[in-house]
Amino acid sequence: MVGIGLAIPWVSLQLPGALVRFLPGVKDPQQQRDITYSIFFLALLFSILLALIIGLCFYLALANTRWEALRSMLPIILALLISSTCLESVRSYFRALRYMVRHSTISIAQYFGELLLVTFTLLETNNIAEGLLALLAIRTILSIIGAFSITRQLGFSWPDFTNARIYLKFSIPLIPNSALYRLFDAGDRYLLAHFLNHAAVGVYFVSYTASSFFTTIISPIHLVLLPALSELWNEGNKEKIGEYIADIIGYTAILSLPFIAFAILIPTELLSMLTSDTYAESARYIPILALGFLAFSLGVPGDHLLVAAGKTHVLFLINGAMVLANLTMNILLIPRIGISGAALSTVAGHLIYALTVLVLARRIVSFSIPWRSLFMATFNTAAMGIILMIAKPHVHLVVSISASSITYIILSLATGVLGKREWNFICQLIDKK
Repeated sequence: MVGIGLAIPWVSLQLPGALVRFLPGVKDPQQQRDITYSIFFLALLFSILLALIIGLCFYLALANTRWEALRSMLPIILALLISSTCLESVRSYFRALRYMVRHSTISIAQYFGELLLVTFTLLETNNIAEGLLALLAIRTILSIIGAFSITRQLGFSWPDFTNARIYLKFSIPLIPNSALYRLFDAGDRYLLAHFLNHAAVGVYFVSYTASSFFTTIISPIHLVLLPALSELWNEGNKEKIGEYIADIIGYTAILSLPFIAFAILIPTELLSMLTSDTYAESARYIPILALGFLAFSLGVPGDHLLVAAGKTHVLFLINGAMVLANLTMNILLIPRIGISGAALSTVAGHLIYALTVLVLARRIVSFSIPWRSLFMATFNTAAMGIILMIAKPHVHLVVSISASSITYIILSLATGVLGKREWNFICQLIDKK
C-alpha cells in the first residue's frame, strides 16, 4: 500500500490536480467540457501506459527475490493504480467547482466502503489479493458513479487536447512533491527504527498523529481555498486574493491556537483519553510537534497561491529543501537525543516550508499579515488556558475543557475576532452548491 501511494502521483502525472487550477472561474460550458475531459482522458491514458511499464519492470525485478509473491498480485495492483487515478480525477472536479457535498460524499463513501469491505474480505478469506480486489471494486464503482454525475451535468463532447502541453507543464513538477512529503512524513520513523528501535517508532507515531489532529479542524477551509484562489487568479483579481490569504491566516490561528494550548497544557490527559497508558511517553513530544503543525497550517495559503499562479516548479524546490533539512537533522539528532530529535526535525521542516512559501507568495500578490487577529487570538487563548488550569484540579477534565472552550468563544465574539463578517467570508469561500 505504501508502494501504491508512492506510485499514484507518477502514474497519474498529477493531472487531476490540474483540474483544480484550470477549471475554477470558467463560465463557458464548451470550455468547461474541454478542460474537464482533456484532463480526464490524459490522466487515464497516462495511468494505463505508465502502470503497464511499471508493472513490467516490477515483474522482472521481483523474480527470485523475497518479494516474488507480489508478482501474482501485479495485475490487481496495476488496475488499482488506474482506478485510483480515475477516482482522484472525479474528486478534483468536484473540488475545483466547490461542490463540497459531492466531494465529501465520494470521500466518505470510499473511506467507509473500503474499511468495511476490506475488513470483511480479509476476515473471510485471509488473502491479501482479495483485500486488494475489494479496494479495486470500491474505487471503480465510485469512479463510475462520479463520472456519470459529471457527464450528466456537463454533457459530453470529445476534447481537442489543445492545451495538453499547458496542463502537463503545470502538473509534472507536482509529481515529486507528493513523494517528497510522504518521505518527510514517514522518513523519520524509518530513521527512528534504524537508530533506536520499533518501540520508539510507536511512541513517536502516537505523538505525531495526536499533534496533527487539530489540523483536521482547519483542513476543510484549506480544501476549498485552492479552487477559490485559482478562480480569482483566472479572473485576474489579485487584490481579492490578497484579502483571502490574509483572512485565512487569521482564521487558521483563531481555530488552531486553542488546540495548541490544550496540547501544551494537558498533553498527558488528552492522550490518556485517546489511547492506553502504554503510550504515555508520547505526551512529552506533543507540544513540540503541535507547534510544527501550526506553522505548516499557516503556510498552506502561500502554498496554494503558488499553485494557482502556476509556480509548481518552485514548490518542488521548497519541498525538496524541507525534506533535505528534515532528514539531515534526523540523522544528526536522533542518535544524540532520541525521539526529541525527530520531533525537532519535523518542526524545523515545517518552519522552513511555511516561511519560504509565505515570502515567495508575497512577491506574487501583496497581502498583509493580520496582526490584530493573531494578537487577539493569542490573548484569548491565554485567558482560556488560565481558566483551564484553574478549573482542572476541581472538576472533571471534560468539564474544565468545555468551560475553557466556551470562555475562548465568548472572548472571540467580544473582541471581534469572530463575527458576522467572518461567517459571511467562510460561506462565500465554501460557496455551497
